[in-house]
Amino acid sequence: MDINPIVWIVIACLATWRITNIITSEKIFEPLRKGLGITDDIHYPDTFLGYLFSCFYCMSVWVGAVCTLLLLFFPYPLLPFALSAVSILIKETMMREFNE
Repeated sequence: MDINPIVWIVIACLATWRITNIITSEKIFEPLRKGLGITDDIHYPDTFLGYLFSCFYCMSVWVGAVCTLLLLFFPYPLLPFALSAVSILIKETMMREFNE
């Protein structure tokens, strides 16, 4: 399947956002974050990894780097994350519409 490079870049951007969100704030990575000293009270522990795993902006750089490598060599694993990101954005948009 021949996909336009711009489409792949959009897919990589959406996947980067989704993976970063999973790592920094979703339940599945909570044990790792707690192990690094990240709790509800302490968002930025005084360690490199603690800060990295609690800072969306910091983690997105590293996730973006991995997504770039995947995009160059094996882009298809990015698709489920990009599709998930789009579905979340649609849901959030719909919820805002209904709440207004």
